[in-house]
Amino acid sequence: VPTLAGFLLRYFFDRKVEKVIRIVPAVSVLTIVLIISAVVAGSAPKLLQSAGRISAGVVFLNLAGLASAFAVSKLLMRMSPAKSTSIMFDVGVQNSGLGASLAMLHLSAFAALPCAVYSVWQNISGPFIASLRVRAGRK
Repeated sequence: VPTLAGFLLRYFFDRKVEKVIRIVPAVSVLTIVLIISAVVAGSAPKLLQSAGRISAGVVFLNLAGLASAFAVSKLLMRMSPAKSTSIMFDVGVQNSGLGASLAMLHLSAFAALPCAVYSVWQNISGPFIASLRVRAGRK
């Protein structure tokens, strides 16, 4: 639905979209920061108690998703390195902001904590691995 909405907005309101397109990434980042702030503020004491376990689980989940997506697409599906990299990022960088929002709405701030940590971690691991893939492509 969001992708279709983007296509329709671009098709019907292209000039207006061009005027605001430069601020959309900043609005996205601000939204994620606000969600993460709300999650952390709502569960700060529990975060201190369980930060190690949550962080280890988040890092493992992210790296396992990135590695398995790349391996399956490259080795089993015999896709090109470029396509495998694209699939790797699609799998490894998930919508943690949505997960955090849903967890806070239906569960608790503590339940949303792994999503908040994942949101931060994927913005560290993604660019790092992307730079490694770019270097590997140059060789």
